[in-house]
Amino acid sequence: MSKTPPNQLVTASALEKRIDQVMRTLSGSLGAVLDSLPGAPHRPQELARALKLNKTLSSRLTKTARTSDPWTSAQTVPGPQGLRMFLKAASKQGVGREAIAAAEEAVMRFDQLIRRDVGDRDAFDAMVSDSLVHTPNKFEMYNKQAMFKAVANLKGVKVDTCLRTYLVHPGSDPARHDYAMILGLLGLRRLRPRATVQVSNVHISQSDRLDTRYTLDGEPAEGIEGLLIEPYCSALQERLVVRHVGRSMHYVLGGEEMGPNAAVDVVLGEFNRAFFKKHPEGHRKTGGTAEIEQPAKTLIFDMLIHKDVWPGCDPELFIYDMVVRGPADPNDESRTLDRLELDESIQPLGENARRFRIPEVPRYTEMLRHVCNRLRWDYLDFRGYRCRIQYPVYGSQICILFDPAPASL
Repeated sequence: MSKTPPNQLVTASALEKRIDQVMRTLSGSLGAVLDSLPGAPHRPQELARALKLNKTLSSRLTKTARTSDPWTSAQTVPGPQGLRMFLKAASKQGVGREAIAAAEEAVMRFDQLIRRDVGDRDAFDAMVSDSLVHTPNKFEMYNKQAMFKAVANLKGVKVDTCLRTYLVHPGSDPARHDYAMILGLLGLRRLRPRATVQVSNVHISQSDRLDTRYTLDGEPAEGIEGLLIEPYCSALQERLVVRHVGRSMHYVLGGEEMGPNAAVDVVLGEFNRAFFKKHPEGHRKTGGTAEIEQPAKTLIFDMLIHKDVWPGCDPELFIYDMVVRGPADPNDESRTLDRLELDESIQPLGENARRFRIPEVPRYTEMLRHVCNRLRWDYLDFRGYRCRIQYPVYGSQICILFDPAPASL
């Protein structure tokens, strides 16, 4: 393998080629050493006992050596220090010097690849994960889960299931569509004393229309009471409060109750009149968004579209980082750099709302029927699209977007 001169930039394709070469050589040389051990082949537990190694190290070692695909072996390969411990122990068991020397050379090149060419082991794992598009993204899941735990502990709040559902329906304005939204935080609880538990917030800028947002009964949405879908909430009347800060309204869970028994289910519903354009100008994308403002184990994000809304149009998924520049307008090209390329997707649900069941929300189809009845809609008239994300990234914005056909000339 050629050495990279100091301070010389390396392209992603060159790095991928180097990883491929290094891992092929490394797994092959490790396999040769394993085959030379007395009593070979060894199972991981037998290898750990014979060489007095950690069981995890021996398991990862055998997976790396016995995998023919270099990128799969890169997922399991131990660090250089662990590999050198193995080679030292194998040498004491009588493995020939030639096999040991070849493996030591391969480990040295692997060490150089990590420290000099990639940067560190985390960067190496990230690159390997990104290249393995056809395998379960364990790297991504591990880090999303770690982020969830860290943020939940720091904020002192966590949610079992975050539910966001849009129901888009033709409205009285022939050029626009109405929509209803269900916002659910299920299993919401405080983890630290005096932690602020925010359920939702609404910010109305000077330019926003003030007459589009209503309760499901058609009344102006001014407080929290009319927004609660009470049959699906915990007893919250004394605990939810509204805080006005400038032009923002913050819905906050009051009290200081803690522990699993203090977890609550909060389900809000609102109606927005003439919100979505039937034919956005200039092929502008339109659809719903879900902002991850509380650390959640699971996000269920549904877009339910009436059969007469955007017919023949299927959605795309976009995920943005909101931390620096706030919520993104997907039609703003400057926000392209804020896209998060995560291994998530949209699942078409078909046209039978009775089948839109969610294990985490046992009464979900009943909830949909309840909302549609209040709006005098038929809940069986909707086709559905779902994005389910385990450990959605805190501070991200998930968008399910449609690109409707322009109006006929």
